[in-house]
Amino acid sequence: MHPSHLPERFGLLTLIVLGEAIISVATGTADTNWQLSSTVAAVGGFAIAACLWWIYFNFLETSVIIRGIRSVHIYNYGHLPILVGLILVAVGTEHMIEEANHTALSTATRWALCGGVMLYMVAIALIRFSACRHSVSWCPSRLGGSLAITFGLAVAGGLLPPLAIAGILLAMLVGKVRLEISQVNSTGDSGKGAQY
Repeated sequence: MHPSHLPERFGLLTLIVLGEAIISVATGTADTNWQLSSTVAAVGGFAIAACLWWIYFNFLETSVIIRGIRSVHIYNYGHLPILVGLILVAVGTEHMIEEANHTALSTATRWALCGGVMLYMVAIALIRFSACRHSVSWCPSRLGGSLAITFGLAVAGGLLPPLAIAGILLAMLVGKVRLEISQVNSTGDSGKGAQY
């Protein structure tokens, strides 16, 4: 195990699992009759996957510094919940597209989609806190706000139409990406070229 190879190897594995989320959009649209709601849900699912990609590859994969054996273990094992979260999002996205014409998403679909995003964000935050050079950018209030939104959607999302859930999740993720970009721009560091 060589610390400089970890981001590359885990990045490739994460990219493969993210590809599964994109495939789930295609699979979800294959059996639909291409109504407007299904199309909007598919676009939303793709945009959610794009935000998750952006969060990982712009703000985690390129800024890792291994600072001891504990951060190595957290980085290694922290990828398990990241990958499980991405798989849950992929399954939730496929079912969301299929259920886009319903009055509400099923409980299983809401928990797969929102629970996957929650698990992903917690794992990213934990890795960033332990092994990234921008650990100060890990902000518990930001994480808490994001988790509160996704948990609220998972619990009470049965009262909302499917496209509203997708829209709220997407808005929250776009806001998270935008905050990260503005923080990187304000520090004058692109997050690229990490030293190992």
